Amino acid sequence: MARLRGFFRRLWHERWYLGMSVIGAFIMPHPPVIIPSVGKGEEKRVEKTVRAYRKAAREIAQLKPETIVVTSPHAVLYADYLHISPGAGASGDFRQFGSQEGPVSFSYDTQFVEALTQEAKRMRIPAGTFGERNPSVDHGTLVPLTFVNGEYRGYRLVRCSISGLDPLTHYNFGRCIARAAEKLNRRTVMIASGDLSHKLKEDGPYGFAAEGP
Repeated sequence: MARLRGFFRRLWHERWYLGMSVIGAFIMPHPPVIIPSVGKGEEKRVEKTVRAYRKAAREIAQLKPETIVVTSPHAVLYADYLHISPGAGASGDFRQFGSQEGPVSFSYDTQFVEALTQEAKRMRIPAGTFGERNPSVDHGTLVPLTFVNGEYRGYRLVRCSISGLDPLTHYNFGRCIARAAEKLNRRTVMIASGDLSHKLKEDGPYGFAAEGP
């Protein structure tokens, strides 16, 4: 999460150089419990987060992006490679978290994916569309876009992973994203999906730590 914050902050400060095709950047958590079909009432306990999410979604709707780039730690993850989801699109749902709702489908911005892959190659960054083990859209992407979709649907998606590579590589990959947006003159919003902590509840998958919440 810290490396994501770092490259987004630097990227925003350098927007005068990179161009203004990246028109907004947001950091969002992705707890499935915030989705009503998963939380079944538990989401009311995190009402402040829900309100913040709705505010961010409204801001994104006002920006009217053509493309939304989401970086998610639950996308296809490699230690030495930044994965970009391939193909025309994909779908995902919250069934693994107990939801009975059907899948949500997204169209990928294939032109942006190609431009991003070429920029990464030019920068000698190990990134691309190879090695997708599971094409389903992960919950790290689904949670923020569920709120966005409640306000705005006029975008195509680019879904990226993070990796075990060093912070500078992630920062430079962020610059590749910005350059791809500028090259295509694409109104682009970036969403970094990531939680600050998973150790929130004794009965949670990671247990509880006092500093977690």
